[in-house]
Amino acid sequence: MTLKDIAQIIFGVKEQTSYSRINGLEAVTVTLVNDTQANLIDLSHKTLSVIKTLNDNLKSQGVEIVVQNNNAQIMEDNLNEIIHLAVTGGILAILVLWFFSA
Repeated sequence: MTLKDIAQIIFGVKEQTSYSRINGLEAVTVTLVNDTQANLIDLSHKTLSVIKTLNDNLKSQGVEIVVQNNNAQIMEDNLNEIIHLAVTGGILAILVLWFFSA
């Protein structure tokens, strides 16, 4: 199965329907959407690594890729907070049990 079997493919330039600017400079907006089976945090780390490499290569041409929104970072911060709270709660539970058993 190829892409043409499930989608209509059109080659050319899309008509500009909106403008995107960052710090007063023209920008191209790209949104990455992950597959439901993909690990969003892993995908984010790999994408940021590629962006860093691209920025190093494109710097001489005056082009920079900027990440404006990274939902994976929020998700990763929340997971780290949950782990921290679970460890703290476990330690407090052990201390309370030890205190009352002594």
